[in-house]
Amino acid sequence: MDLEIGQHREFQKKEWLATRIGWVLIALFLLAGLLGFLGPGPFSQTTATSDSGYVAVEFQRIGHNNADDNLTLDLSNETVTDGKVTVHLTGTWPESVDITGVSPQPSAEYAVPGGTAYEFEVLDGADVSASFAFRATGYGPLDATASVDGDSVDFTQFVLP
Repeated sequence: MDLEIGQHREFQKKEWLATRIGWVLIALFLLAGLLGFLGPGPFSQTTATSDSGYVAVEFQRIGHNNADDNLTLDLSNETVTDGKVTVHLTGTWPESVDITGVSPQPSAEYAVPGGTAYEFEVLDGADVSASFAFRATGYGPLDATASVDGDSVDFTQFVLP
């Protein structure tokens, strides 16, 4: 006595293929998260440096909306003039983040076309490292240029929800 059960071989093959594709996508998503392509991880931190090497920006490639984040500007003592250095941050990044703190405290802060300028007092012969604590308020790619006396570096941070 044989049971006759209708089988749809083509449908079953398509279902198995869709299941395998789903598992591969889940594994790739988890791997991307662990490596830092969706937030903090080994590949998320990067440094952009100007051609001369006088201006460098350390930042996370991927940020999250309304999450605490940090950006560090490293400036060579070659950029210091009369004990001061002025950094211009321009682009979509400065207008799409709320800066919650700057360390060391700038001696002056003022608006410039397309962004903000920060002036720091510097001891003779010292390099400058300024840390900006912020929260992103926008989504997508946020482009910025950090410039000091014509020497500049461009960087992009991508903000996820």
